Amino acid sequence: MSAPGHALARLTDLLPNGRMLPARAWTTRHRAIVVVLWLHVAGLIAVGVLTGNAPTHVALDAGAVAIAAGLAGWARLGRRGREAVASLGLVSCSAMLVHLWGGVIEAHFHFFVVVALLTLYQSWLPFLLGLVYVVIHHGLLGTLAPESVYNHAAAVTSPWEWALIHGAFVLAASAANVTAWRFNEQLLEEIADRRVDERGASVLEAAGEGIYTLDRDGRVTSVNPAAARILGYPAAELLGREPHALIHHTTAEGRPYPAADCPVCASCRDGRTRAVSEGLYWRRDGSSFPVEYTAAAITEDGVSVGTVVVFRDITERRGVERMKDEFVSVVSHELRTPLTSIRGSLGLLAGGVLGPIPARGQRMLDIAVSDSDRLVGLINDILDMQRIRAGGMVMEPQDVDAVALFEAAAEPMEAMAAQAGVELCTGPVEARARVDPDRITQTLTNLLHNAIRFSSPGGRVTLACERSDEGLVFSVADRGRGIPADQLDAVFEPFRQGDASDTREKGGTGLGLAICRSIVEQHGGRLWVESEVGRGTTFRFTVPVAPVTPVAPVTPLARA
Repeated sequence: MSAPGHALARLTDLLPNGRMLPARAWTTRHRAIVVVLWLHVAGLIAVGVLTGNAPTHVALDAGAVAIAAGLAGWARLGRRGREAVASLGLVSCSAMLVHLWGGVIEAHFHFFVVVALLTLYQSWLPFLLGLVYVVIHHGLLGTLAPESVYNHAAAVTSPWEWALIHGAFVLAASAANVTAWRFNEQLLEEIADRRVDERGASVLEAAGEGIYTLDRDGRVTSVNPAAARILGYPAAELLGREPHALIHHTTAEGRPYPAADCPVCASCRDGRTRAVSEGLYWRRDGSSFPVEYTAAAITEDGVSVGTVVVFRDITERRGVERMKDEFVSVVSHELRTPLTSIRGSLGLLAGGVLGPIPARGQRMLDIAVSDSDRLVGLINDILDMQRIRAGGMVMEPQDVDAVALFEAAAEPMEAMAAQAGVELCTGPVEARARVDPDRITQTLTNLLHNAIRFSSPGGRVTLACERSDEGLVFSVADRGRGIPADQLDAVFEPFRQGDASDTREKGGTGLGLAICRSIVEQHGGRLWVESEVGRGTTFRFTVPVAPVTPVAPVTPLARA
């Protein structure tokens, strides 16, 4: 920035901002100014009578000020309008007093009082209106009709000189009042900032989560009581130190955790927000505990000046989740054996092993068999989810032809497709994938099953595969009703379906897509959905391509 520009910026900083006063403060000050206006109405009448002015002149002056006072109290004019009317009324009072008193020097002092009153609004509009009025009165009117403004010969002889003298003093008084106005704003800003800091400190003191802040060099600048309590450190001992070396130095396996890989340190470097759902912190006594934490930049004027870290001890939550998982697993295992027996018995009865059954009884048996199949499927899905979460579902990748995966997934679904009146198609494919064939077949079968369920009779479900930069992309497309855009992510959540009525009308457990996504992610791929309401849905997922094994060239046998 150039020197004049820098000087102008410094000067601008010295001027008041002219921000709006709080409503309560403005109302109190404005009422006081309106009262002053009404007092001036009486004062003008008294001065006019004492100085022997014509009653008509006195009545006109007092009436004009009375109108200004009345308009200043009219709410429909709005805040700015009432400020303007009040300011014009006040400076008009100064001019009227000068005229009624015959231009005596003492009457001019009233302008200084008015300038001080106008700064009470802490708004540039009424203040500048008052200054413009003074310029017009002393400059224009004082030059054209000096006898109406001044009562001594020197001023009448040299009106511009006296206008400059009066103007200089008014400007000096204005500068003094503007300075006081600016100091008042700064004081209010400091009080507001102090209140914000006090409230922020109260929030930090009361917060149950651990919170600490870092400067740009990654050193602790503040710590709330919860953080000190959870970590086992006195707050004073943490200040000025690098937290990574104290609380985040080692992995759960006991290996050193480099600061270069630490998300908090990375946030200090680049100012980006990072959230970690599973981390590990170390206490002062050497014990560790699982945490989830978020590191976010602290910015001032768009520039990062530090980082705030919020963390939570999730030991209790992890224990509750472990108990829940164990409970679900035990219940599922205990239910599966008797349920399998019940399903077998019902199947035998429905098949007529014990003789013919009346039509009504046969229908009830068919319903029982169907519901038993659903329960067996639900338990199997729950057990699969438990194994995935516990890391017990181990993938065994093999090099497999995509055609073989198509056939393994499509054949069991052909009967279901025929019963639903849906055409099942497979696209041409010549590729090999590096996958666990059983798990990918399970994924394709589940996607085909969903596509058939949500297709109308006469519809088509297409299973296809193509190469991409990510590997092989398998897709299952239908021409069903589609999924609304706001529910595309929800379909992958456990026990969630696109519509709450789907569970009743279409069946299903709501776990299939969650299991499919977990299987695909364990292969290093991703699963996503594309859908348009009324046009159909396509699920796609990526898997690794099987590496091409080079074939050694055949060396011809040498002939004797």
